[in-house]
Amino acid sequence: MSQHAPNDNERRDWLRLSRTENVGPITFRQEMRRFGSASTRDILTHIHAMMGRLAKPANQGFDGAPTPVDEAELTQVRAKIPENLSPSPVSVDEVIRQCHVSPSVVLTVLLELELAGRLERQAGHRVALIG
Repeated sequence: MSQHAPNDNERRDWLRLSRTENVGPITFRQEMRRFGSASTRDILTHIHAMMGRLAKPANQGFDGAPTPVDEAELTQVRAKIPENLSPSPVSVDEVIRQCHVSPSVVLTVLLELELAGRLERQAGHRVALIG
């Protein structure tokens, strides 16, 4: 591509392109270095082709369905979690480590306690028993 001074329209297009959500200033500068003084159309064509390659999601078998929680495990954890809590705030991650069960089960029981008015969530992903 030939090096030329950009006219006002090109400068405006470059400014808009560098501020768009899907391009941004870093990608825009990388493309300008790659193409030299390129037209907006050249840069957009290359970015769209690049995004098409990156945007194809890998199918890893995730169907978005929630994993069912075992009722027997829930009953066990319902008894265990209050033993690991106190009126002093404790990290949810610490509760999960102490209970030795999956995070989904612990979070389910914590939600049940919160809805029952027995648990309070605090800043920093911490929880505390009420009363």
